[in-house]
Amino acid sequence: MKATVTTHIMALVSLCILLSSCDGRKIERAKESLTSFQNAYKQEDLDKALVLYPNLRELNGQFRKLDTIEFIDGEVNSDTVIINGQTKWTNPLGKTFSNEVVFYMTPKEIDGKNTYIINDTKGFISFDDSALYKFALKKKKGLSGMTDVHKSNAITNCEYDFEQKKQQARDYINNNLSISGFNWELSYFGNSASGRAVLTNNTGMPLSNIKYKVTYYKSDDVTVVTTDDGTAVYSYTSIAPGESKSFTWYTSYVNGARRANVQCYIDDDNLIEEGAIALAGI
Repeated sequence: MKATVTTHIMALVSLCILLSSCDGRKIERAKESLTSFQNAYKQEDLDKALVLYPNLRELNGQFRKLDTIEFIDGEVNSDTVIINGQTKWTNPLGKTFSNEVVFYMTPKEIDGKNTYIINDTKGFISFDDSALYKFALKKKKGLSGMTDVHKSNAITNCEYDFEQKKQQARDYINNNLSISGFNWELSYFGNSASGRAVLTNNTGMPLSNIKYKVTYYKSDDVTVVTTDDGTAVYSYTSIAPGESKSFTWYTSYVNGARRANVQCYIDDDNLIEEGAIALAGI
């Protein structure tokens, strides 16, 4: 009886050693593929990089620089080898940056050789500075915890809605910019024109980088002679909610125009994107 139990224990131990050895070989082969991918990525050999990471084109974010990959550990989960690592790169000033990355890899035969390819990653690219990502975070629950490929696909699926919300934000701002005190005059010879107007911000937010467009017409109010544009509120200043500011312009050649009007519009992409993010949950 004791001999039988001992035999079973020895068999289990042997099996564990065998499985561990097998897993170790899988992890080593996966690391070899990652080293090849690292070299291709650094050398900007896109074709080779895509062979080893076919979903690379699907990633919708900012690619991190990569000098080296330091392998921390690995594990085998069915057919998938999971490698935990740390990517490092040094900027021109000599400062080193690092980032933790997880590589999800599966076996594949390439050119008659059994190797491993990257199916997905986590932390390989950065999304944080993207306005679209911030918008998607409000639209998609659990987005921040997704892997890079799944996160990229979810972000891509939000692109149309993001553009729609940006347009809503742009329309809201432009529809709430009012013009008063509009006045213009031709020069003595009628070749140039100058004008002035007062812009009022009727939105609930401070605004910067507001442009104007002046359109000059013939006396029929239909035929456009020329247009001119410029800045009513510059990027380094702002107009508060409910505030009014005057602006002036000069157009060097208007070819004897007899009528004119002026429109103002927002030209601040950051503000429009912020407005879209605020509208994400609506």
